[in-house]
Amino acid sequence: PPPGLEGLSISHTTVYRWIWADPQRTHQFRPFLRIARKPRRKPYGKPSRQGQILGKRSIDERPKEANERTRLGDWEGDTVVGKGRTGYLVTCVDRASRYVIARKVHACAAKPVAEQLQRTLRRLPAEKRRSLTLDNGREFARPIELERKLDLPIYFAHPYHSWERGTN
Repeated sequence: PPPGLEGLSISHTTVYRWIWADPQRTHQFRPFLRIARKPRRKPYGKPSRQGQILGKRSIDERPKEANERTRLGDWEGDTVVGKGRTGYLVTCVDRASRYVIARKVHACAAKPVAEQLQRTLRRLPAEKRRSLTLDNGREFARPIELERKLDLPIYFAHPYHSWERGTN
């Protein structure tokens, strides 16, 4: 060891980090490394690869009547996945009457789910279509399109707060 550094110990992780910190050093020392691969990265703290649902309206903006279940036409929607992902259902439950509508979809993706919700809710009279509350699943990633086609405000529960949609 160089003078003044006797007795100093450095972990192998520190050495590898020092080598991998500089691409030129990595190229120079890679043939001598026992582990000649890219450095390990911690899995946590990564940004989501899914992205955010654009144009979503928070459940905090939902009308008081919908929260209190005092009127018909405030719906909660969700998807149900069959065993082994063999089938999918889109469900809508009226918050006041607890009336359930369930329809089968061929895939749990944004386009088929949006189309099925549109077909299902369009059959209802306008006074029975006042609002729709959904979770943040990727299958509900087309709220602007649905709002426009159904003339219906769509609200989203906060992420990981399933109790905010207590009916469905």
